[in-house]
Amino acid sequence: MTVLEVIHRVTDMASQRLEQWAVARAWMPKPACPVKPRLSLFVAPEDWMKTWQEHFSLELESLNELLKGRIGFFGQAPLDMGESINWHRDPLTGIEAPLTFGKTLNYRDDRLVGNIKFLWELGRHQHLIPLAAAYACTGELRYRDAVIKQIESWMQQNPYGMGIHWCSALEPALRLISWAVIHSLLTLRDGEAGLFSAVSDPVKLGQAIYQQTHFVRHFLSRDSSANNHLIGELTGIWVACSVFDLGRHGDRWALFAQEALEREARLQVFDDGVNKEQASYYHLWVLDYFLFAWLVGLRRGQHFSEAFAERIVSMAGFLQAISPGCSVETTPNPSVPSLSKSKPFVLSLSKFKPFVLSLSKHERAESMNLTVLRQAQDERERESDQFALRQAQDEREREFDQFALRQAQDERAREFALRQAQGERKGEFEPSVPSLSKFKPFVLSLSKHEPNESTSFSALRQAQDERESEFDQFALRQAQDERAREFALRQAQGERKGEFEPSVPSLSKFKPFVLSLSKHEPNDSTSFSALRQAQDEREREFALRQAQDERERESDQFALRQAQDERKGESDQPALRQAQDEQLKSTALIDCLPPQIGDADDGFVTRFSVAWPQNPYRDVLAAVEAVFDNVSTPTTFSQKAFWYTLCFDNKPLPIRPRQVTQATYPRLFPKGGYAVLGNSVLHLVFDAGSLGYPSIAAHGHADALSVCLAVDGFWWLVDPGTYAYHSDHGWRDYFRGTAAHNTLVIDGRNQSEIGGPFLWLRHAQGKIIAQGEDADGTQWVTGEHDGYRKAAGIHKRRVVLQGSDAEMNLYDEIQGHGAHDVAIHFHFAPDIDVVPGVHPGTWQVTKLGSERRMTVFVDASWHWDVFRGSDSPRSGWFSPALGSKVPSCTLRGVWRGHLPTKLVTRLVVQ
Repeated sequence: MTVLEVIHRVTDMASQRLEQWAVARAWMPKPACPVKPRLSLFVAPEDWMKTWQEHFSLELESLNELLKGRIGFFGQAPLDMGESINWHRDPLTGIEAPLTFGKTLNYRDDRLVGNIKFLWELGRHQHLIPLAAAYACTGELRYRDAVIKQIESWMQQNPYGMGIHWCSALEPALRLISWAVIHSLLTLRDGEAGLFSAVSDPVKLGQAIYQQTHFVRHFLSRDSSANNHLIGELTGIWVACSVFDLGRHGDRWALFAQEALEREARLQVFDDGVNKEQASYYHLWVLDYFLFAWLVGLRRGQHFSEAFAERIVSMAGFLQAISPGCSVETTPNPSVPSLSKSKPFVLSLSKFKPFVLSLSKHERAESMNLTVLRQAQDERERESDQFALRQAQDEREREFDQFALRQAQDERAREFALRQAQGERKGEFEPSVPSLSKFKPFVLSLSKHEPNESTSFSALRQAQDERESEFDQFALRQAQDERAREFALRQAQGERKGEFEPSVPSLSKFKPFVLSLSKHEPNDSTSFSALRQAQDEREREFALRQAQDERERESDQFALRQAQDERKGESDQPALRQAQDEQLKSTALIDCLPPQIGDADDGFVTRFSVAWPQNPYRDVLAAVEAVFDNVSTPTTFSQKAFWYTLCFDNKPLPIRPRQVTQATYPRLFPKGGYAVLGNSVLHLVFDAGSLGYPSIAAHGHADALSVCLAVDGFWWLVDPGTYAYHSDHGWRDYFRGTAAHNTLVIDGRNQSEIGGPFLWLRHAQGKIIAQGEDADGTQWVTGEHDGYRKAAGIHKRRVVLQGSDAEMNLYDEIQGHGAHDVAIHFHFAPDIDVVPGVHPGTWQVTKLGSERRMTVFVDASWHWDVFRGSDSPRSGWFSPALGSKVPSCTLRGVWRGHLPTKLVTRLVVQ
């Protein structure tokens, strides 16, 4: 922190104390004259409604939820806010923040304010924009009335400077943007008065707009805090002073904000389009701020410079370059096809304890399960997915018990089975018992059984008549000795009785039961665990041989996806935790997004859909394309793109068919420190950039020389994400630490030194030192960083992509001296499995639903382990969204020796 910054902070603190004293004596800023509308953001051509109706529709069910006060946050299920919203009560924890002077409130104290992210998200009023859009498109007053009720409620409960919504200047800035958009949407129906014609007290509304703009202007983020927050605050001032007439102060503030935005576009973004915060989501957010501010300038007739527009286009180009080449449509993830096409795999079930867990019973931090069962192709598949069991595609498949005992192939075998079930006393067999051939297979429900009872298997379903029922009960009471159980399992395969291995464990502890499938809903039919006692490879192979036809085999194989060894056993339960809402099913969208470099806030400048945007990158890039029409790769025409095109005097652009263009490799961003290598199979992002911006690098991660790798457009090697901001400093430090990235760690230390949740003290300096492409198409890049210079030495990494082959080589070199501990980590996406290879020094990597296989060739002199969802050591975690983490595989190699040293790692995709 510089001397000038210390002076600024002291001055700012004094200003806060002075304002606190004034506010306590009922002072508040007042406009010189009543605030009035200046302009609407939207210029509506005659056919705008027709264009909207051709490509979009109302989210009626979600809109009705909003009308009832049920609001969704961060893609989770809507929370009930009640008919009258308490704007100071955290909707997640129920904690109510005190109504004290906002600038002195400790918003980082969860015990005082609850989860600040939820409170601030509520106060940004972005959830009201879809309601205003619905009113603009339909004219139904219920939508407008709901918007006005909440805005007036907020003004009533939040006097100037008091409470949690007056802590940070960014919050009123975003609220002002929302009010400006809402006002503009209302003008499409109500004329130029817009929001002012709808509220009960236009003067009070004008005062609230003026007070928030005044607050933002006088408490801007400065010095080491002048990052994306400052850009957001300036955008809020610019938009408010453009849409609303705030008098002479407003004109002066608007000019100041526009000039400052021009300056920050140069300061915070490299010439190659990379945002200096080194965080892909904040890059997106800053891009959206700049785009929206530029549009407002067009609408106001006070244009930004050409250099400003070029920054917007170059920032969009960077996001497109680092994103894999998969489709960005909001369709089911093609990497997870219909389960009828799942590839076979055999994993140990010896330690599996079946369970059925509702996500509603889990902490929010675990609720974002990137389940291996996502992307069901129809409703029936989704219901089956909820219990981690894949039932057949129709009624016969659902009724079929994949692991119930297969019926005897002849009467003699069936009679023998009954004799065995009775024990040694074979002479007591009742010949009147009906033939098993009359029984229909069935699936047992686990919903009413304890986990240790859920693997009970019964060869018989509920009898279809009284004699069958009596026989069922008689047959199920058997299996009291090892011979009966052995034969029962052998009959499940339909093989010759003499081949059965007597190593199958005893089932005498299980309580037999018979449940009719007809009495259960599809999402209760979960048992196909009859053979779940297999303890070795032969038993696992035996279990898989049960399928009688192709569909049965596919379903059985998917269901058996469990841990193959002790390490994989740790992941069984998370792998079966099912998605119960669209947010969980949409986590596959990580495959079409840029890598999760740096922090992610999950916030927005504007949103026009009730549903939480599944792919915010797509929405913003589509808007950039629609406005500038010169971005290299066209994207889907989103609602944001539609409304943004109405911000200037032009008709909405026609919806063009999505074009598929071949990505060009390699791409180099030398200022930002990124290289993108690739071919028709691989897409590799190499990060050798700086830690972050400005001096505190608040949103940067210690990830120098990390690589992320996509295969066929879908991520395999990933950046694990952010997970926590304020709530858990331990997890916060883990996810932004070096060990959570695909690079080297020396002596267990981070490349850069953590000073606080949003503060780095010592910064590793990274850079790209060479890059090129050989005549045979081989692409390579070399980077280095000095984060371990004092303790050990310089880390240099060379990444080579072998021509058209699907092969990546990493050459790591550590200069220096002395004995040190060195570790390398490879973090994989949650739907990927990593197991030891057949040969020493190899690891096999597979992705659910993909025919591809990756072999990782490592240095066998190092010690290698795989972690999944481990707390000690903390490793094997992936965060798909803020506040959510799920288990994933991390391959770690460790070595102790004297420097200098080198390490070569090959990743080959077949």
